[in-house]
Amino acid sequence: MEKSVDPVLVLGQAGEEVEFTLVVETHDYALHTVKVVDRLDNGWAYVSGSATITLPDGTTLGGGLADPNINGQELTWPDGYFNGMNPNETIEIVFTAVTTQSFGDGEFTWNNVEAIGSITYGGQTQTFTAQDQVYNEFIFSGIGDIVWNDVNYNGIQDQGENGIDDVTVNLYESDGITLVATTITSQQGEYQFIVEPGDYIVEFVKENNQIFTKEGQGSEAMDSDANPANGRTGIITVVGGQVNNDVDAGILSPGTVSGHLYLDTNGNGTQEQGEPDLANVDVIVTDSNGDPQTVSTNANGDWEATVPPGQTTADVDENDPHYP
Repeated sequence: MEKSVDPVLVLGQAGEEVEFTLVVETHDYALHTVKVVDRLDNGWAYVSGSATITLPDGTTLGGGLADPNINGQELTWPDGYFNGMNPNETIEIVFTAVTTQSFGDGEFTWNNVEAIGSITYGGQTQTFTAQDQVYNEFIFSGIGDIVWNDVNYNGIQDQGENGIDDVTVNLYESDGITLVATTITSQQGEYQFIVEPGDYIVEFVKENNQIFTKEGQGSEAMDSDANPANGRTGIITVVGGQVNNDVDAGILSPGTVSGHLYLDTNGNGTQEQGEPDLANVDVIVTDSNGDPQTVSTNANGDWEATVPPGQTTADVDENDPHYP
């Protein structure tokens, strides 16, 4: 009697499936009856319809026809499936079980199986039992943290800056194309992915009227990891048992500043008839963090810039060739 499981390492969350394989072999003697009893540890359940039985002649039973009798954690395939075994024959049972609860990192479960065979000779019945067991070890790897409202646009989660709820967060494989999972942030702005060890990219999805804050400011625990251009992180590597809860994003709803540029020929500060708008002139806008951006006036002399909260200054580039 042999039992094996694939995989051995399992994520420590409900809903994870593994495949068990049970092999019963005879050698020199025939068995008149055969019964196989598998005992799942607590926290596991048989997946209905998953079992297949391969009989000694190669016949395969499946599609629900090979389901065991279930009594709590005990799965029994009675002799009616097998009708005994001749010498040197093999029966294989393959089935799927699923976790029904969460497990801590490094926890183990043990799943046992026994085959009970009997020989009746001369009115006497002799019973033989063969046993085996396998274990599963649970690992808990994760990626998560918080999406917060970076009110002052400094790229650091400061005291009083709250999380943002209902933000979509996507998890991709390291190729940035294969989507692994999607979630949304909680009322506190928090999110969490349970993952297998590997390399990943996290993508935060902002609203159209929002911007991402500066990337990589301050400590790893308090900074924003989202690229302001696309909301994606770099590649994040997690190993078995590691939970990286430092993958955050700062988002804010910016304001706008705007102005109008014209040639004030009489210098009275008011645009009067005949005083032309100045198009295609650069205006340097410096936000409250000291970060400059350059915008140009349109055909009507108007300009507009998106900026974070705080004091903003605007200066006309007098070296611009379109400036008179």
